[in-house]
Amino acid sequence: MTSGCTLEAYIGPLTADGDEVRFSGGRWGSIELSDVHVLWPSRWTTRRSFGGTVEVLDASGQVAARTGTVVSIWAASSTGSALMRGDTLVACPMQPLG
Repeated sequence: MTSGCTLEAYIGPLTADGDEVRFSGGRWGSIELSDVHVLWPSRWTTRRSFGGTVEVLDASGQVAARTGTVVSIWAASSTGSALMRGDTLVACPMQPLG
C-alpha cells in the first residue's frame, strides 16, 4: 500500500518496449538507474503514435508523455524509497509526471 510519492523525481528518457513504456537509464538524485518498466496510475493507458512512438495518456485521455522524450516521474512510496514490483517502477498516482 502506498501513502505518498518520492520526494525526488526520477529523471530520464522514456523508451518503447513493444507497447510498454520503459524508463531508460535515468537518475534519481545521484543514483543512476537501469532500464525499468513503468506501471502508470489507474486508468492511464498507452497507445502507438506516428513514427513508432508510444504516448502515455492520463485518465482524461490527454497525452502526458511520449517515448523519445525526457520526463520526470515521481514514484509511489510508503517509506521514502520508490515502490518497485520486480523490474517495474510504480508511478505515483497523485503526481506521476512533472
